[in-house]
Amino acid sequence: MICHVFKTKRRRGGKLKSARLYSGRYRLGKIGPLVTVPLHTPDKQVAQQYLRRIVLEAERERAGLSVPKSMREAAQKAITNHVDDYCTDFAAKGRDAMYVYTVQKRLARICRESNWHQCAHVTADSFVSWRAKQSKAAKTLNEYQATLDAFFNWMKKQGRVLCNPLEMVGKVEERGRTTFERRAFTDLEVQRLLAVSDDRATVYLLAVNTGLRRAELEALRKADVYLNVDDPYLRARASTTKNHKDAVLWLNAEVVDRLRPLMAAGSPENPLFPSLPSMEQFRADLKAAGISYLDATGRRADFHALRHTLATNLALAGVASRVAMELMRHSDMRLTTKTYTDTRLLPTHEATQKLPLFLSTEKDTQIRTQKLGSGRPDASRPVSGEDCTNAHQTPDTIGDCQSVTSTDAACRKKKVVPRLGLEPRTNRLRVCCSTIELPRLPKGRAFIPTSFPLVNISFGDSLHRFARQGGITDFSTMGTRTALI
Repeated sequence: MICHVFKTKRRRGGKLKSARLYSGRYRLGKIGPLVTVPLHTPDKQVAQQYLRRIVLEAERERAGLSVPKSMREAAQKAITNHVDDYCTDFAAKGRDAMYVYTVQKRLARICRESNWHQCAHVTADSFVSWRAKQSKAAKTLNEYQATLDAFFNWMKKQGRVLCNPLEMVGKVEERGRTTFERRAFTDLEVQRLLAVSDDRATVYLLAVNTGLRRAELEALRKADVYLNVDDPYLRARASTTKNHKDAVLWLNAEVVDRLRPLMAAGSPENPLFPSLPSMEQFRADLKAAGISYLDATGRRADFHALRHTLATNLALAGVASRVAMELMRHSDMRLTTKTYTDTRLLPTHEATQKLPLFLSTEKDTQIRTQKLGSGRPDASRPVSGEDCTNAHQTPDTIGDCQSVTSTDAACRKKKVVPRLGLEPRTNRLRVCCSTIELPRLPKGRAFIPTSFPLVNISFGDSLHRFARQGGITDFSTMGTRTALI
């Protein structure tokens, strides 16, 4: 181990001069770093005593017998000073000014109301006692706890505390304890709102089609909107979005028509909307449109509910959850599907009516199957030949297949489907072809007429057998779920 005191030397005016005060240098072990410390004394014996104390303290810290010096110094410091350092570090990392202000305000409030003056005063019991006295919503209390956890985790990384004192404190159950809930607007409500909003209708229309938040709409510039392209869109800059990422939001035809007058004049650097409607104005528009701000269950229809409306409309349109998450610019799919989608507007009743009936007779099941498919353009229809007398006959349901049955043997010999085709596609069932006629072609070639549409059905062994009889041996261009019709 190296441990000695010395005076630093510096050359001045061509002469080597020693410093007036001593410094110390030590190394713990053989491979540790060489540490130089100022001793602030001109007396050599006092300097040696100071250095021995420093080395002893370092050895105790290394062996785990003593708390590091940085933690001892942090323990003597006021906790509000640590909060200031934490917020200053946040601002230096480029975090939003409003977010830094909110964090500092929350930490200062908890420290004041819990009588925390130093880090040693922070305990799990004192925080739980403070939380029990609050009348805030469960979500807000969990946000306060998350702010404290982030603060003490930062303190731990900086070497100011040994551990997070609130690490084992559980969160408050949020389910069933929400103070308010937003709902989505119906299509009719949106139409009525746009009809009575005058110039404000453009703001509402853009919000309900893009999901832009109020602050993001306010930060839009004319240069961010691109209308004279094949696919019009607007660009939300990273400096204005909540997740600090650039976003491209596509615009439909009616939004483009409403934005063109706003883009006609003015500098590209001017705001797209000179001003946004206030919350009082938005409530007045809701009242004029006959829309209640609170529904019978206490759910709100505020400006942010337009963003909920977009998520709900995406779900109703059958958009994939991953695509909807991207359009909503969420980082978690659960936020899109559980929080922003209004489940009361989902077609749950229609979905239950499509379930099979287990206590009905076979005849009732056939009639119900035909009724469910009769309203769809691709529903199956009875198949009959030109000279068949049993033209009134309908398909029978057998398992998950649908085939044409007939007691007339002569009808079965007739041509029941057009040449080069299959029986029309059955709604939600696999098509079983009863008769097929294919032309004979040179061996090794597949024939796909361009004048007939392609449908998605399941390829069966019978189709391959009939196709081979027609001379088709190469199915690579047809795919496993494509057939001719």
